[in-house]
Amino acid sequence: EPEEPEEPEEPEEPEEPEEPEEPEEPEEPEDSLAEPAADDSGERLPIPDTTTLFSEPQAPAVSAQNIKQSRLWLISVLLACLLLAAQYLHFHASELARNPDYLPWVKRLCQVSGCEIDMRDITQIATSELVVQNHPNMVNALKISLVLQNNATFNQPFPNLVLIFEDLNGAPVASREFPPGYYLAGQLTGDSIMPVRQPVYIELEILDPGDDAQSYTLLLN
Repeated sequence: EPEEPEEPEEPEEPEEPEEPEEPEEPEEPEDSLAEPAADDSGERLPIPDTTTLFSEPQAPAVSAQNIKQSRLWLISVLLACLLLAAQYLHFHASELARNPDYLPWVKRLCQVSGCEIDMRDITQIATSELVVQNHPNMVNALKISLVLQNNATFNQPFPNLVLIFEDLNGAPVASREFPPGYYLAGQLTGDSIMPVRQPVYIELEILDPGDDAQSYTLLLN
């Protein structure tokens, strides 16, 4: 008889893979502040107050007295500055008034403080074309002509003219001083203030100081 075929063996079922073990959660560190440490004697130490350790610093309180003192100090400083400014104005009023931009303000302040304004700077007055010659129509007389010009940026009073005659050794022989009321004539008669950058022609007549007068010098005063 023919042999019966053997039944095929059933395939073995694959083994299921083992699930990976979950990692153990790390143990939480014990709160060092939860349980106070013990000293050598076994007594518990007090827990420090963390609210005072980590709190923000507070600004010191400002008292009303400090505020009052600060205001008094500020007022004292302002008064001192005003006093210094008034003193400077009093002693330098003339210098400040020479600036046309400052002149109106200086005049108003001087009306209050009583300071005086001397609008004069002789160094800014130039002389030119000085000529001394015998008078053409008078005996023993001299005719003097010159030009004055105010080169300053402000109007200022006419100066006095001082004419000095000297001998050959430079010793003064004669001198005379002429105020503005003497040498100003024509349209300038009675004026006392020199205009700016305008030439002023002047003529004088004086007695001849004699033969000893060999040279002359003109000064402004």
